[in-house]
Amino acid sequence: MRKSTIAITVIGAALVGAVGTSAVSALDAHDDAAARTESSSSSAPLLSLDQVPGAWRHATAAIHEPLPEGFVFPAQPPAFFDPDDPQTPEAFVPALPKQIAARWWRCAWIASARDAVPAERVAATERAESMVDRWYEMDGVKGDANFSDYDARMRAAAEAAGESRLDIEYELDCGRLVFEEKGHS
Repeated sequence: MRKSTIAITVIGAALVGAVGTSAVSALDAHDDAAARTESSSSSAPLLSLDQVPGAWRHATAAIHEPLPEGFVFPAQPPAFFDPDDPQTPEAFVPALPKQIAARWWRCAWIASARDAVPAERVAATERAESMVDRWYEMDGVKGDANFSDYDARMRAAAEAAGESRLDIEYELDCGRLVFEEKGHS
């Protein structure tokens, strides 16, 4: 394997882990909060797989930042929420649909820049780069330490691969987990 391919794979694994780590951190925080308040009130329950579509609709409706022209949030949650084993019950922390909706929004801007016709690519890339900064203020992302150095990690991955930051982010974080529709791979 080429060194850049190895570097991309290693950095990609770390970046993909950010969403999962955030979910685990939220689960740990949920467990800690539940332990502290168990005697006085009930804590927020984890979301079952059946509850994810409603949480997804709520999360996408709460995003008031515009999507690029031609993009709309999918009515159903992305493939990220598909269970590996349909027989095993899945549970998700309540913040996860918000995080994935915010990622989907960011990925839509990245896709719009990547897919722009050559004559419009520079302007589309500038617009996308200005929009993706707003991601840090969205529900599920704002204040989450797992995302605090996300752009720096993407810049490092892009530099190691010799690719643009938006292209490498799409390859590592958008296409496979978040921006992929159910039934497509």
